[in-house]
Amino acid sequence: MNNVSIQLGNLTWSDRSFLPRAVDISQDLFVVVLGFVGDPSSNYTPCAYLLSRSGSNFTVHDTWMYMPPTATSWQASLTNWDADIYLAKHDMSVSINDAKSQVLLGIQITNTIILLDINRTTLKFILPSQSLSNGKAIGMGKAIGWLNNNVTVILVNTYSLSYIWSASQVFTYYVGVNNSFATKSIIPNAQQTLAPEFGPILISLVVTKSGIVIMLDSEGDIYILLPSPPGTFADSSTKLVSSFLPCIGGSYNSQYDIQPCSLCPQGSSTNGSTGQISCVSCESDAFCPLGSAFGNISSSSLLLTSVNQARAYPLSPKSVRFDNILMENMFVISASSSHRCVALSPFFWSLIIMALGWMESRIIICGLLASTSIFYSRIFKEL
Repeated sequence: MNNVSIQLGNLTWSDRSFLPRAVDISQDLFVVVLGFVGDPSSNYTPCAYLLSRSGSNFTVHDTWMYMPPTATSWQASLTNWDADIYLAKHDMSVSINDAKSQVLLGIQITNTIILLDINRTTLKFILPSQSLSNGKAIGMGKAIGWLNNNVTVILVNTYSLSYIWSASQVFTYYVGVNNSFATKSIIPNAQQTLAPEFGPILISLVVTKSGIVIMLDSEGDIYILLPSPPGTFADSSTKLVSSFLPCIGGSYNSQYDIQPCSLCPQGSSTNGSTGQISCVSCESDAFCPLGSAFGNISSSSLLLTSVNQARAYPLSPKSVRFDNILMENMFVISASSSHRCVALSPFFWSLIIMALGWMESRIIICGLLASTSIFYSRIFKEL
């Protein structure tokens, strides 16, 4: 049975304004603490301390301060003036990779993860650091962990700058040469959908030494994602704990981990089999595109049908007879025409104008006749 002991220690921070937010400790007892330094009247800046422990005493050996990518980047305008009170948007995370003497820092307010190497002899951070951002938002690095010595697991939430949630994803990155990041998978995906009873808002995750990922959603529910054997993938659509399913034809998985199956490269296949740990080369004249399930079907086989998906854009006629169209529609009102068609018909409004003109001419003529009659009456009276 594992026991947990609480040991108190003495520590004086280099900057007394330091506000710790996350911590991790290595196997040989050096500690990385991540938080903020500053004051609310100006701004707070993310800061990490590298410590060692001797008995009940902790000693600060090095300090790392966050620097925005450029002076004109959106991160450079952040003041974090309210970092001295607890707000979820200021959550941070730390995870140490003992095998490679590296530490991963998650600073979600800047939407950034930072990878730092550590010199175990001098207990100093090795600069420059490597960073990875996810655009102008909040949420990347809310929780982090190491799946193995080269693969890290990152909870990437997407919040607006006013901290309104829109998405939660779990990224796995391969950390390669020069600490470069290469995306391996994103959960959920086509193979690994989240169980209906879990999520969709994820707020934390933990990665165990054996590669088990435990996720926590906003309702307080947990989900355990277990590594799957080679030739299978972790099925996360089941309740509470994942199961594993064999890779479908045309895909493979060669490792014991949580990753989905990968497609066979072009020129290779699984020869119609499922649950494979690798792909084999196709025959020389076989049709073998990416993700081929069979590698023995000839390119000239009758089983393959050529389909031309391109459709020619229709050509316009040389003469567009708008005059005929106008003549056919301007002066036609049928019994079946709707009220709207009648109201929009030019012929209808022409008839209205003609009727008004006829009425006005009648009024004028009648007025002229009346004045002429009066004129002649006066003449006859004089005679």
